[in-house]
Amino acid sequence: MKYISISILYIVISSCSRNDGSYNYVKQNLSGKIEQVGTLVFKLDSETTFEANGPVESTDYYVFYNSPTKSYKFYDKESFELAKTVALDSEGPNSVASPMGFTFDDQSNLSVYDFGRKEIFVIDSTGLVINSYKVEIEHLSRSSVFPVNISPLNYIDGAFFMSAQGNHLQSGMINHSDETIVRLMAKDKSINTFLNYPENYNNFIRGGRQSVISTTINSNTGSLIVGFPLEDDLFELTKGGEVIRHDIEPSIFDGFDGHYFSSLNRLSKSSYKDVNEKYLGNYSYWTVYYDVFSDCYYRFVNVPLTEYEMSLDTPKESELRDYVLQVFDSNFKLIALSEVLEDINIVMSPGARVFSTDNGIHVFAKNQLNEDEMRFITLKLSDEH
Repeated sequence: MKYISISILYIVISSCSRNDGSYNYVKQNLSGKIEQVGTLVFKLDSETTFEANGPVESTDYYVFYNSPTKSYKFYDKESFELAKTVALDSEGPNSVASPMGFTFDDQSNLSVYDFGRKEIFVIDSTGLVINSYKVEIEHLSRSSVFPVNISPLNYIDGAFFMSAQGNHLQSGMINHSDETIVRLMAKDKSINTFLNYPENYNNFIRGGRQSVISTTINSNTGSLIVGFPLEDDLFELTKGGEVIRHDIEPSIFDGFDGHYFSSLNRLSKSSYKDVNEKYLGNYSYWTVYYDVFSDCYYRFVNVPLTEYEMSLDTPKESELRDYVLQVFDSNFKLIALSEVLEDINIVMSPGARVFSTDNGIHVFAKNQLNEDEMRFITLKLSDEH
């Protein structure tokens, strides 16, 4: 694939406007260009909220989980209007106590992870539970397996993939020497774990959002791609179970070693406020997404909140956080870098995800202008064609 040449892309982040760290000019000679080309709008029914988790693509629909009604909303792919609803039972043999992530298996059955029971339930089109898989991992018994919007429950080629955050220590911290990926094979229900946290996590990192990984499936190769908030490199778990580390060069900002980890070590181990401010006031990586239409990987970078935003009593990340978008080709070469994106919201709550069509990738809009519509900002990678 060839891309329109742009001479030099500058991202300028003034050191006087940001809270911490080294934010000098970053120059990149790159061949691609990311443009905002419009919006995509779902026409909501009277029940679906902006906090709905989705969309997840099935064969015929885009699907959201609507927590207040404990139901799955199936939206038509052409009209983006509600086509049907599948409700979960609250009690009885078909009940799902605490649904979290969901996906679809190779029979297009809805597959739901129950966080409370640590179990995946397979549900047919009527809401009937037709199969289940226990997710019990002895050496990760104190870990949190929780599929969220940036690290969803994935299914491909007979395997479910989930992320784990590491065992919780008595101190309340996360054990970052644990594996982060859980693979469950549907055929024999066997479970394997993969990919320890990288070396950066040997530093003092309490946990929380700094330890939440992002995953995406490359539907062409069957590999799971993994990104960590405090690590430049990306990791690939192949279908055969091999872990490959992809060196990402160059970094778009000064590395973590100097300003992030050194000052993090000085923070009180019991101070959530200090650790949270460190996260909000610094660069880190967030959502990683594979787009089958361009055969490229998209990674969103958290841009630090400004000093003024950090001075607020309770900085609200969903309203204040801006992003930069990196695009990598299929060989993990950086080919495009966006300007600062101010109009999108990809924090862990609400549950809206990044998804793609042949028109580009679509990202939940920060400003939802109409309660009857859910807006996504459309971003497209320019090429010669």
